[in-house]
Amino acid sequence: MTPLEFQKSMSSKGFNCSQIVFSYFAPRLGLDLNKALKISSGFGKGMQKSSICGVVTGAYMVLGLYYGNSLEDFDKTQLKKKLLEFDDEFAKISNSQICKEIVGVDLRDIDKVKEMAIKNPDFMIKCSDLVIDTIKIIEKIVKES
Repeated sequence: MTPLEFQKSMSSKGFNCSQIVFSYFAPRLGLDLNKALKISSGFGKGMQKSSICGVVTGAYMVLGLYYGNSLEDFDKTQLKKKLLEFDDEFAKISNSQICKEIVGVDLRDIDKVKEMAIKNPDFMIKCSDLVIDTIKIIEKIVKES
């Protein structure tokens, strides 16, 4: 399934941006899809407070599973390098990693979200595009290793 097909399928079921990014890679990482969805469920909408964008937290979790340190391997340098590479690539597609700056509204403020949706029904399309672009960035980073 392509990143676009996966994003459309998962968002139509109500999954958040972090869940979609993280769970896209779940099978490759040996994770059960439902477990991946649960792990990442609290990170959407900027960790539920319009803070760090869910696609970023999803990406960091994926890269952590690929390159993070463990009891067997304490080296943190590879992960740090990959996270910096991700940050550099993400900066090319978004001027911020903060949810409310990306979408233009604090997603906790339901009235403002409704107001934005009335003014511009497509205002959340940025999130869909960022999900797809983030998946592609991660694929590129992982492929280059």
